[in-house]
Amino acid sequence: MGDADTFEFVQNISSVISNEFAYNYLYCHLSGVDGYQYYIQQYDLYEEGGWLDWFQAFLQNLVGNILTINNLYSRVLVANDEGDTQMVLYICGRIFYFAAKFDPLEEGSLDASAGLSTVLQLLGAVFLAQ
Repeated sequence: MGDADTFEFVQNISSVISNEFAYNYLYCHLSGVDGYQYYIQQYDLYEEGGWLDWFQAFLQNLVGNILTINNLYSRVLVANDEGDTQMVLYICGRIFYFAAKFDPLEEGSLDASAGLSTVLQLLGAVFLAQ
C-alpha cells in the first residue's frame, strides 16, 4: 500500500466517522436518553398504583385513539405502496406518539356503577323490545 493509498484510506475512514457516524450516534444516543426520561416520568406518575394502573391508562388511551390510529395505519399502507419511505416513517412516529402520550386515570373515574347499570338496563330494554 503506497502513501497515496494510505492517505486515501485514512481520509475515507475519517470522513465516515466525522459525518455519517457522528449524526447517527447523536440521534441514537438521544433516543436512549429520551426513552429513559419517558420511563422516569411515567414511573413518577404511576408510583402509587404501579404498572397495573399504567397498563389500564395505556389501554384506555388506545381505545380512545383507535379511530385516529386506524386512519394513520391506512395512510401507512398507501405510503408504503407508493414507495414513500419518509412518509411511512413519519406516520409511524405519529402512531407511536398517539400510543405513548397519555395521562393517568382520574380517581373514581372507574367507579361509576350507577351509570353503568342504567346503561345496561337501557340496552336490555332496547334488545328485548326488538
